[in-house]
Amino acid sequence: MTSNQPSNQNFASYKSRHLAFLRAVHQTQLVSAVAAYSLRDFPHSLPSPIADAVRDIFDRLVSVINKHDAQPGGNERNLLYRRDKLKAGQARNNQNEEIAVLALNLLLAVEPDKGKKKPVSGMEGRQFQMLARHQAVAMLYAHLDSFVGDTLRAICGVKPEVLRGSGKKQLTWESALSFRSIDDLREHLVEQFVYDAGWQSAPEYVAFFEERFKLSFNLPPAVLPLLNLFEQRRHLIIHNGGLVTARYIAKTGDTKTKVGRELAIASDEVRRVGEAIKMFGSELCWAVGVKFFEATPKDLTQIWKFGPPATKTDQET
Repeated sequence: MTSNQPSNQNFASYKSRHLAFLRAVHQTQLVSAVAAYSLRDFPHSLPSPIADAVRDIFDRLVSVINKHDAQPGGNERNLLYRRDKLKAGQARNNQNEEIAVLALNLLLAVEPDKGKKKPVSGMEGRQFQMLARHQAVAMLYAHLDSFVGDTLRAICGVKPEVLRGSGKKQLTWESALSFRSIDDLREHLVEQFVYDAGWQSAPEYVAFFEERFKLSFNLPPAVLPLLNLFEQRRHLIIHNGGLVTARYIAKTGDTKTKVGRELAIASDEVRRVGEAIKMFGSELCWAVGVKFFEATPKDLTQIWKFGPPATKTDQET
């Protein structure tokens, strides 16, 4: 491909997807950090407007229950969802009230015996921190998967012949004739290609792009092992509620935990895995830009590139 205006426009579109990927990673890390901080001493650490709304709803709930007790066959469990009974006054912040209802529901779900032995704030505070970090890890990999899909679509857009090496899939006459145009058919094939390639781990993505598209990545040695470790942790979070399994320990060698325990993730680990994901995404965008869009250094601004390993002379100076 020779450099021309259309290719520059195509790369600009792909670059915008890369910047959206970076924003999503940063947003996820920020939301995780803020949630862990704001809920560190739940419910006392709730922002004032929400704490006021919690107290207000609790007072109204008690009032409704007192009135409801006189009526036989009442169902107190559904009282929080009867918003027409709980609302009082017109000047109310609906968002604060909605959050307050969720907070109050959580407080009402605490086991009484457990609550007596350990304060609700201490128990829930740690749980919120870990929940925020677990969700951050899951979302960070979701952003990576999404950007890999965007990358494959961008490559297919400028070089559709890459679809020819997608295995021995066959398309029946009936399926082919169901599409209204050749563009619709091509879009279907691209999406099938993206879907089939999306069931890989981060290290497998690297190998896939290196082998299939002859791209090269300049990643620090620690990045792929870190991405692989947290890929396994994501599996625990999504498929086992964050509880450690023997399979996880065997695959990762993580002997600091035990089977059945909740997976512990530190705030610094969320930062490090986020940096590793951004590093891989940036390396991918850079490599694809140069190979398929003939991007120049001017085109590649805002794309972070990891430099070559320092030489002995560099380290000495």
